[in-house]
Amino acid sequence: MRIGTDPGDVSAPPSVGSIAADRPSTEVTIRLPPSGDIIRVIITVLCFVGFALLLWQLASVVLLAFAAVLVAVGLRALARVIARFTKLHMVAAVAVAVVLVAIVLGGFAYLLGAELVAQASAVLRDLPEVLAALGRQFGIADLADTVLPQLDAWFRRDGFLEDLLGVTAGLVAGAANVLIVMTVGVYFAFRPAAYESGLLRLLPQRSRSRFRAALEASGDRLNRWLRGQLFSMVLVGALTSMALLLLGFDSWLALGVLAGLLEFVPYAGPFIAAAPAVLMALGEGGSLMFSVAAAYFLIQQFEGSIITPLIQQRVADLPPVVAILALAGMGIAFGPLGVLLAIPTAIVVLTLITRLYVQDVLHDSDA
Repeated sequence: MRIGTDPGDVSAPPSVGSIAADRPSTEVTIRLPPSGDIIRVIITVLCFVGFALLLWQLASVVLLAFAAVLVAVGLRALARVIARFTKLHMVAAVAVAVVLVAIVLGGFAYLLGAELVAQASAVLRDLPEVLAALGRQFGIADLADTVLPQLDAWFRRDGFLEDLLGVTAGLVAGAANVLIVMTVGVYFAFRPAAYESGLLRLLPQRSRSRFRAALEASGDRLNRWLRGQLFSMVLVGALTSMALLLLGFDSWLALGVLAGLLEFVPYAGPFIAAAPAVLMALGEGGSLMFSVAAAYFLIQQFEGSIITPLIQQRVADLPPVVAILALAGMGIAFGPLGVLLAIPTAIVVLTLITRLYVQDVLHDSDA
């Protein structure tokens, strides 16, 4: 038996064209946005880039403004304590806080400045005897004969006057920046809501409430960080004062206050605080100088290894790696001022990223 097609079936096989016509269409239509929207996007991007470049060029001004915000936060925190105990209005409490801070800083600068000038004059006057005593202690008989001619040659070298003028100009500029920061910080402390409202007016209406909440969270974390810093500064100042008192320093209180204030400056602050104490001890002999240096070193190790990590983790909730990278990056980009403001800047940036990006954009409520 043969199997084949039915002779009566005369239908033709389907053509290629009909098969293609029966298939569903896979053509994709790309709709471009109107040219006006493209122009608006380009203008927005260019404005953002231009604003970022302007901020970079005015980085020093921005950092000074942020330092003024820190001053305002500190003054408001002190004013809240004063208002709690005295029942004063907040504006009056801020005024009292400003006066108290001015009196403390002015009195401290006067007392320590006079002591430093007197001790520096004594060291310069007795420098040959001091060098001779150090040489005998270390077994270097001609230390004074070696060092003094080199110092004399260094002071008489060409360009010394220009270097001295440069250092003086730098000190004057630094003092002017401190005055600007303190003045602007006082203005911020008296009327923080007005400046916050002015900043929020730059944002779209729908984003203001979230940005206001992010700013309040940043201010709260800065307040807690400042309280932790204040605790660390008081502890270092108290320990330094007690150590210098035991070593027989007459200016133990002023040097302790200086050590506490400079504890705010990361890394370099303790070395700057130790310099005048070592200078004063140098006039009394090498053994006292090494005792003072050892006391400062032990106090700094205790503070840096135990106190600061606990404060950063419990009060500011700032991971140590973020703090280290912030110090390195801000130091490279902006120098000493960047190092001084690195930690509070990292706290604010981390808070804003968490609130405005992680929670609002990524919808991660656990962050």
